[in-house]
Amino acid sequence: MHPLDFVARSFRSSIKIVILLVLLGAFSLPTLAQGNKPTNSQTVIADYSNNGLNTPNALAVAADGSVFIVDSGNNRVVEEPWNSRTKTYGTQTTVSSDLFNPSGVAVSTTGSLFIVDTGNNRLVVLPWNQSSGAYGQEATLGSGLNSPMGVAVAPGGSVYIADTGNNRVVEIPFDRHTGAYGPQTTVGVELFNPLGVAFGEGGKVYIANSGNSSVLEVPAGCDASHRCTSQTIVADQAKNGLSYPRDLVVSSSGNLYVTQPNNNQVILLPRDSATSSYRAPAEVGKDLDGPNGVALDAAGNVYIADTRNNRVLKIAPQQTGNRQSGRPAGNMPRRRPY
Repeated sequence: MHPLDFVARSFRSSIKIVILLVLLGAFSLPTLAQGNKPTNSQTVIADYSNNGLNTPNALAVAADGSVFIVDSGNNRVVEEPWNSRTKTYGTQTTVSSDLFNPSGVAVSTTGSLFIVDTGNNRLVVLPWNQSSGAYGQEATLGSGLNSPMGVAVAPGGSVYIADTGNNRVVEIPFDRHTGAYGPQTTVGVELFNPLGVAFGEGGKVYIANSGNSSVLEVPAGCDASHRCTSQTIVADQAKNGLSYPRDLVVSSSGNLYVTQPNNNQVILLPRDSATSSYRAPAEVGKDLDGPNGVALDAAGNVYIADTRNNRVLKIAPQQTGNRQSGRPAGNMPRRRPY
């Protein structure tokens, strides 16, 4: 046998052995790194076919894992109740339907629900009664609102509203001692078309200043009475490639999740604790179409309102590139027992 024929036959035999071992699960072939492209799997927890969703724009997660979805096309907010025993979602219920083009939602540490009723220029409050296990009488918050889009609630109960049409973020402080809200004030300066607002640790407020394609960080205590000059642009088009950010949420470790519907993206901006800056962005989720809303639960799962696909996605934390705790600011008690 010619020496070259022997080498060729040996090579072919080695390839066959490798393929057989891979099929038997003896070892895995290495995969190529994809840089900042998404590698995560994802679960659809609600969609049009099974739940009738029509243009879901925003969402919030309660302490018990239940998900509240702003189903804008149907002018309602629905709940997908989480059962911690079976690890499944129960039957969908409609929480509020007397709405016109709702665009935002938040859940307080006490379980009360805050809904941005954009078309009616108001913020609707559904107070949760822990004793009765039901919502109390509907109320409204805020004055002079013009096409509000986003809302966030601090652990202490103060409410922040992205009052988009007025190019401002409104703060309505809550007094725990009296159980009442104080006079309305504003947060941030020189805003342009703010669409989303989030609350971070240490009292910081984060604003999706969409008209300037940036995310702003406002220190605690900055309002109309205590005007601050230290407002910081923590992400923008030049630094991070942001384009018209719509919604955002902040993890306990300071990582930022931002939706960019025009780019069909949700991005993660990991915070570098040593420099207090943000590292290169990574995509979260795949096959998205105009995602508007994003939220976190206490376990660090990421939830995305994939708006034009009429679905809501749930993505495990280890699959988003964020292996740190994704616990929202404040430890929320369970809203209801299971």
